[in-house]
Amino acid sequence: MKMSDLVGKHKKESCFKEVYGEPPMVHGAFTYRCEDCGNEWRMWLEVGVEGKDKIMPSPFTIGCKCGGWAEHVDWHKDIWFSEHGHRPIGIGMKFFALDHEYGCGKASIYMGEKKGY
Repeated sequence: MKMSDLVGKHKKESCFKEVYGEPPMVHGAFTYRCEDCGNEWRMWLEVGVEGKDKIMPSPFTIGCKCGGWAEHVDWHKDIWFSEHGHRPIGIGMKFFALDHEYGCGKASIYMGEKKGY
C-alpha cells in the first residue's frame, strides 16, 4: 500500500522551500523515490542534518511535485564525504536545510544569489 493511499495526495504547490544567498555546505546525500510517479532524485544534506555532527534528522518521506510521496531508498548508495569534506551545492540542487522551528531537515532547493537586492 502506498502512502498516498493512506493519507491522500499532498496539496503543496511546491514541495521545496526556495533558498537564496550563499550556497549551503553539504556533507552527503540520500536518494529519494516517489512511489506514485517513480521519479528519483538526490537530496543533499546540509551540515548538521544527519551524519557525524547531527543536529537534526532528515525526514524519511517528502512530497513529490506529482502530489505523491517520496521516501529514502537505496540506503546502501548513500553518499558521505570524508570528515571535514563539506562542499557547497550548485544552483537547482535539492537539499535538506537545517530548520530549527521544524526540528527536522526541510526539503529545499538552492536558487543562487537573489538579484536586485
